[in-house]
Amino acid sequence: MKNLFSYTIYFSFLMVVLSFTSCQDEFEEISTDEQETITANSATASLVKSASAKDGSYDDVVDNSSCFAIKFPYTVSVNDLEIVVDSYKDLWFLKQLVKQYDGDFRDMLTIVFPITITYSDFSELTINNLVELRELASECTGKPVDARIPCVAFVYPIKLFTFDLNNQQTGSVEVESDMELRSFFKDLDDDSLVSIDFPVTLKQKSGVEVVVNSNEELAIAIESAKNSCIEDDDFFDDDFYDDEDDGDDCENCSADQLTEMLLTCPYWYVHELELEDEDGLEEQYKGYWFSFQENGGVNVTVNDEVLEGSWATSGSLSATALVINIPDLPNFNATWRLDEMEIGDGFKKIEFEFGDENEMVLKSDCSDEIPAICETEAIVETLSSCSWDIANIDGSFFAELTIDFSNYNMHVYSDDDNDETENVLDEGNWEISGSVITFNSLSMTLANYVGSWEVISCEPEQLKLQRGEEIIVLTKDCD
Repeated sequence: MKNLFSYTIYFSFLMVVLSFTSCQDEFEEISTDEQETITANSATASLVKSASAKDGSYDDVVDNSSCFAIKFPYTVSVNDLEIVVDSYKDLWFLKQLVKQYDGDFRDMLTIVFPITITYSDFSELTINNLVELRELASECTGKPVDARIPCVAFVYPIKLFTFDLNNQQTGSVEVESDMELRSFFKDLDDDSLVSIDFPVTLKQKSGVEVVVNSNEELAIAIESAKNSCIEDDDFFDDDFYDDEDDGDDCENCSADQLTEMLLTCPYWYVHELELEDEDGLEEQYKGYWFSFQENGGVNVTVNDEVLEGSWATSGSLSATALVINIPDLPNFNATWRLDEMEIGDGFKKIEFEFGDENEMVLKSDCSDEIPAICETEAIVETLSSCSWDIANIDGSFFAELTIDFSNYNMHVYSDDDNDETENVLDEGNWEISGSVITFNSLSMTLANYVGSWEVISCEPEQLKLQRGEEIIVLTKDCD
């Protein structure tokens, strides 16, 4: 009986051990070396939190506080120039304006309320007026304790583990951004134990990536970046990786130059228009011709209708903008940053943008009259000059080809930069009746394209042809 009791106790103890072991198996096995486990309030954890904090200094030009940043998008007005701030590029544009107005800038800047501000730990607060904003800014004296270390950033994802005081794993999480990493630490108690799944990659402001394999290496790398960082109000966090160009391509373009180009050409058409994530909007504005007047008026001719509005340019070198206000065309009403001006062979092109996802490209051949490019004679004249690249509607094609349509003939060449043979890959001829173009006698590369195609879209630099459900795009190439 005594032996039976002993076996029973032993069996019960064994079941407890096995049960405990099975619970532990629910988590991934990792090394729990004491050196690789840190508390949530340790010096290393503080460095990690500072390297992943929301930077509050990059928009000081607007809110005059490094303790928080204003959440995109919001609207400001500078000297009656309304600007939608929806990206780091917009803030860069504002900084260029600062250089023009010097000390008078803050008196000329007006913020449209309400706004939302984001603190270093990514918590948010709604601000309803300037008094509230200034009060919060006045409470921010000096550099915040948990201010962003601006010269280094984590490369995600990163996996972390949590432990109890007995170094038994209690959970794991994979974070994909600074906000998720800060949220992870925010939910921990000060004495919570944390382990990071190394190796971890850090990206320096120069673009160099550093791989660390321990808590010690991680702390040294962040501390080194902190001590060597020269803070110049540039932006550097994980949201800014894809926005490395913090300036315009048109660094030496002035408002006077932009005004002169817009006035030089009587009629402009919309070559490209992209708003937020919706591109290809230029298709809605085929046949819309913009005429910019010296008196600040802009007329848009659509068939026999004329829409009226106003326009103005503002700024100086590296910070030039076009302000458009046409009541009947709200998609164009914005303060557009000048990105690039181009003068090509027989055309002029101006590229504008605001925010990260909005782009407008205006183009003109500087004709004195609105080109009748969809009329038969105009199509013939257009196709007869230069060569034309061919592509599908999505920009793809089975080969890089260009076609010479001169004298109603078709000579097809390779448009591949690596192909220097300049051999004719196919040849035939074409004819036109009304708005229908017929390709004849092609027997090799473009044999499948023989037949009649209707011209469904006309621009001086681009034609779109349709046959059944198939659409091809011909783009002028005068190189």
